[in-house]
Parts: sequence; structure tokens; C-alpha cells
Amino acid sequence: MTGKKKKKNLSSKIIRVVFYPFLFILLFFILFLFHFEEEEKITNPYEESLRLKTVIDDILGKNGVPRIAVTETSEEKILYNQKVVYLSYNIIFVSEGEYQKLCDEITQTLKKDWAIFSKSDYELNGQKTTTYYIGFEKYITCFIAVSYYDKSEQTQRHPVIAIIIDDLGLDRGPRLETLLKLKGLTFSVLPGLKYTDYTVKKALDSGHEVMLHCPMEPINPDLIPKNETRMLITGMKKEELKKILVKNLESIPEAVGINNHMGSKFTQEEGDVRVVMEVLKARNLYYVDSLTIQSSKAWQTADKMGIPYLRRDIFLDHENSKKAIKKQISKLIRLSFKRGYAVAIGHIRGVTPETLEEAYDEFKVLGIEVVPVSYIIKNREKLSKNGDIMLTGEMEEIINEYLDQ
Repeated sequence: MTGKKKKKNLSSKIIRVVFYPFLFILLFFILFLFHFEEEEKITNPYEESLRLKTVIDDILGKNGVPRIAVTETSEEKILYNQKVVYLSYNIIFVSEGEYQKLCDEITQTLKKDWAIFSKSDYELNGQKTTTYYIGFEKYITCFIAVSYYDKSEQTQRHPVIAIIIDDLGLDRGPRLETLLKLKGLTFSVLPGLKYTDYTVKKALDSGHEVMLHCPMEPINPDLIPKNETRMLITGMKKEELKKILVKNLESIPEAVGINNHMGSKFTQEEGDVRVVMEVLKARNLYYVDSLTIQSSKAWQTADKMGIPYLRRDIFLDHENSKKAIKKQISKLIRLSFKRGYAVAIGHIRGVTPETLEEAYDEFKVLGIEVVPVSYIIKNREKLSKNGDIMLTGEMEEIINEYLDQ
């Protein structure tokens, strides 16, 4: 009995002296490796933005893109308190084959390696353009516009319109599917909703531009949802406003601009609006004033601070009936011919999607192109010269017949 007890004690001693220390060392080694790997995964934003520039320059070199075809800018900026290199490339080809080859190369190479990758396509006056917004984690650090211009095609003056679809992120049904099939729309998505991520992905996959539809305080307090945490409220401290806006932007890092959701009270307060514009300026984002109230100071503040901006011209569906929406589309068309461009806002509700789908046939007949918001912002001066377009003969009859319906 005593011998068995001694053997048991000896075994316990061996476990304490040998096994436990060995186990401790093994666990320490595993934790060390895990910590090392985690450290390796931490991204240096500045170095990563430089790496992106190297990758793009390699693509251009590999495809033999002549330097004369490339307009490039590079600027160090602070995004989310981190230094990055912000890049902009404008590339114009006169060969459709070279244009398509480069677009394919950019898509294949960058889509698989960069977390943020959005792409949209449009065609206007014989010029095809594919735009890319590229980055990593929460940083959009690169804009690329690749264009092909067919000189053999006779260039005519055509009006353009931007149509923003608001309140996305709540619905993933047939209305959304209808909108996804249309070309050139700008999708404005609410942050933090059940279908926010789904909508953004579907929009980008369909070639649409994505904006943040940022909740802002309305005059009527009854319109503020209970337990609202993403709305910008007047009287908030500057840091609190920035914190909420950044949180909203980080939930949709693919967004290239924002417009206000409600905001009839907030957009009248220039001091609060300036805080929003400071954030947008630091991130190279544009602002569209939804003009939910005519006394809004948002677009004027954007203009003063050098923020790219647009103002909404027409609400399509204050009254959601086909007859009312068609009447608003007629106003939109008239304005586009008068000024060269026009901006409308519609919503994912009622008969808006199907009425818009029908209107696209009319746009085609009238020679009107639906383009992303960023296209008008970038080409506003040139488009304005297309205003007061004179129409004669058969085309005038077609347009007047449509507008008078």
C-alpha cells in the first residue's frame, strides 16, 4: 500500500515539475505567435496608400498607357486622424480596345486585393467613362476615371440629369430590383439599417454610385425616431457631431458623398453645417443639399468652404401617383434643356421605381442621359454651356408631345 502511494506521489511530482511548466511554455509560445500575427495584420494607412499608387502605376506601365493620356495628382491628406496619400487619375483613350483592356485589368487586379472597390459606368456625347473609388479598411484614397472618346462620332449638345434615390437600406424587394436595372442612378443609403450593407453591395455590383443618406434634425420633433443614435442634432457639441457623422460614414465606406435625410432644422444652422463640411472636406466627399427647406444654408456653406456640391432641383414623388410623378419628370426635363443639367430626388416607395423605369424610354427618345451626381459636379461648367438647347423640327414635336401629356 505504501509503495503504491509513493508511486502516485512520484507521478504527481513529475506532472508538477515537468508537464505543467511545459504546458505553460507552450501556451506562452502560442500567444506570442498569435500576438505577432495580429501585429502583422495592422495596416499602416500611409504605407498602404503608397502601395496602392505603386500597384496602379504598375498596371499603367504593364498596359503601355502613354503618359500624355494620364492626368495624375497626388496629395498627402489626413483621414480619420491618419496620414494617407490621396490619388486621382484621369485617363483618356481614343482607342476603345485600349480603354476596355485597361478597365478589365484594373477591375481584375484591384477588386480582389482592396477592401473598398466601387465602380460605375456611363456614356455621354460619344465618351464612355468608367470611374473607380479604391481604398482599404475605412480609407478611400484613390479615384480613377478612365474614358474613351470616339472622335468619329458627331458631338451634339445633350442635357443630362442626375436622379438620386433616397431612403435605401429598408427594402430589398422588387422595387429595389427595378431600380438596380436602371442606368446612371445615384443610390443614397441610410446608415445602420437591416439592408444597408446588402443595398450598397447590390448597387455597386450594378454600376451605381453610392452616397450616405445622413439623418439630420427636422423641424417637426415627431419625425425623430425613438432611440435615434445616428441623427445630427442642432446644439450638439462639435466633437459629438463629428463622431456621429464619422460613424455614419464608416458604416458605408464606399460612399463618395452625402445628402441630408430630413434636416429642415439642422441645415438652417450654419455653425452646425460647417462641422459637417469640415469632415467632408477632409475626406474628399461631395455634398448634395436635398433642400428640405428653402432657407437651408447647407449648399451656400459648402460653396464658401470649397466643398463640391449640388442642390436638388425637383422632388419626384411628394405625391406618390404616376400622374404626379410624370408631371415632376416633365419639369425635370424642361429644366435640363434650359440649363444643361438638372438634379432630382426620388424614393424607394410606391410607384416611383416603375414610373422611373417607364420614363427611361422617354429619356432615350429625347436624347437625355442619366448620370451619377459626381459627373455633374465635375462637369458643371461645361454642362451649363449646353443650356438653352434649341430644338427644331421632328425632335421639338416629340419633346413637346411628351411634356404636354
